Amino acid sequence: EGTFLVRTHHVEYCDGGILDPDDILSDLVEDKDKVR
Repeated sequence: EGTFLVRTHHVEYCDGGILDPDDILSDLVEDKDKVR
């Protein structure tokens, strides 16, 4: 299998909030059910 690079500019919550690149990854994982 090959190696892939995925660059994410921002992640947006269903209620409209945006997570930025400097946000803590553990916060995103805890709220994964809110991410679309």
